[in-house]
Amino acid sequence: MPTSTYARITLVLPVPSEPFHHTFLNQVIGELIDRCGGATINRNYTGVWIGDDDTREDADRIFVFADADIEPNDPDLLLFLDSLKLRCQQRFSELIIWMTVHRVERITTHDREMY
Repeated sequence: MPTSTYARITLVLPVPSEPFHHTFLNQVIGELIDRCGGATINRNYTGVWIGDDDTREDADRIFVFADADIEPNDPDLLLFLDSLKLRCQQRFSELIIWMTVHRVERITTHDREMY
């Protein structure tokens, strides 16, 4: 079975509440598209976080996924993500921005074939 290896980047951001947040979100998405060749954005996902001490946080979030055609431990990618995470925390005034990067093997059987 043919596969392709990518670094999957996942970024969870708050839904923009200020005009400059929208501008920054578009900038973040643009940077991911430039680096990865594309991105998937799931806007306005409403969810709840529940802690083991029964704390709850209702939150509207945006999920951004992007696949880079490099290994997830690539030093340049890690520097980019570290900088991006810090900028997101600062611009959105968040103590934590959830970001992950990991290796994915995408199954490519029958890609680009029309049936």
